[in-house]
Amino acid sequence: MISDEKKLLKRELQILYQDLFKNQDRSMAKINRFFEITMKIARPAVARQMGKSEDSYAVEDIVSVGYGILWEQGIIEGKLNYDEERGYFADYIIGIMNKLVLRLWRSEDRKRRYESSLSEDQTQEGGFALEDILDAETHGSLRGPESELEYQEMRSLQEKAARSFLDSVIQSKEPPHQLLAMCYVKLMATFLDFSFQYNPYQWAESIMKDKTLRLLADEFLKTSNEKLDTQYKEWGSGFEKAMKGGYHKYGRDFPVLEKVVFTDHFNRKDLENYSERSCKKLISQWMEKVGQDEDLAELLIQYTQKREMEKEKQKTR
Repeated sequence: MISDEKKLLKRELQILYQDLFKNQDRSMAKINRFFEITMKIARPAVARQMGKSEDSYAVEDIVSVGYGILWEQGIIEGKLNYDEERGYFADYIIGIMNKLVLRLWRSEDRKRRYESSLSEDQTQEGGFALEDILDAETHGSLRGPESELEYQEMRSLQEKAARSFLDSVIQSKEPPHQLLAMCYVKLMATFLDFSFQYNPYQWAESIMKDKTLRLLADEFLKTSNEKLDTQYKEWGSGFEKAMKGGYHKYGRDFPVLEKVVFTDHFNRKDLENYSERSCKKLISQWMEKVGQDEDLAELLIQYTQKREMEKEKQKTR
């Protein structure tokens, strides 16, 4: 039996749906209230389906992704697939969340197979999982092996791999606005321990809001130095040259790139496309570097094998 409180929330959400998505009333108060009610309705529904507590990272991740879908389809694209005659907007939201949970379950077997090989596209949460390595190096987690020697070997891998990849990022010749999109989506959230709590695109967009490319570049360098104990004082010469110059491609016309405010000229779709495209290129370049370093390549293979063994152990418990 539905509670009176939930009925009131569903009715209020229906009014907010009309204001935000149909009447284009985008006041911050209504946006915040929409987010608040969506969370109250979605969290318990996802938690029940997943059999987890409402405050777990897994539930929070699904809810954040679902909210991002609502926002992108409804606000950015204006193509929300909701029919008012079929029920409350709250029920439509729960339907989106349930589909995301089912999609997650269906993909788990594919992800496990994907993670067993270093030859696949390493930009996703597979293989040696760049996000896992960076997270482990930043927070000292993933202590799985039994002996201290094995632990130190794994830490050596995490440190070497994370710093090696970061060096490829700093020296990259990718266009700065595209490279920084990748840095904030793929790396910054991990450095700050947010990578498994929020939709990374939504989080990156909010943290990058109203900041110039120069400020974003400086803040990323400062954070990566603090979290990975590196000593980078500046970006590579190619990056700096591009930042001081202009950019005139694909309808973008910027006289001085470092003065550009990212969120004034690029949207969520740009953030997604740039981050994925740049990460694929950088991973591909980095793998060539790894292939020339026998020790690092062997460590990566060992790490992947150990992760698979740990997962098999957990499955049999």
